[in-house]
Amino acid sequence: MAANGTNGTNGVKTANSKFDPNFTAHVIGLMAAETKPRHREILSSLISHLHDFIREVELTQDEWVVGVNYVNAIGQAYQKNRNEAWRVCDILGVES
Repeated sequence: MAANGTNGTNGVKTANSKFDPNFTAHVIGLMAAETKPRHREILSSLISHLHDFIREVELTQDEWVVGVNYVNAIGQAYQKNRNEAWRVCDILGVES
């Protein structure tokens, strides 16, 4: 078992898990058949990592709402001379 309490299988905890072990695969499986292979690879990885993160930190509904509101605020703050999304990418270390 990993230090974060998972068994290394997509973030799903062992013994009496409150997480559906098939949920991530189900979400990935909902992609349209015509999704380009590279897009499928990128989105599948993003979904898997995001689900693992949410399970690892046991994100609450309230915390999720805060995150969604933050992402919405970033989008609404866009101006030609002030793009908040680029600033957030820089802060997260993924700007370049």
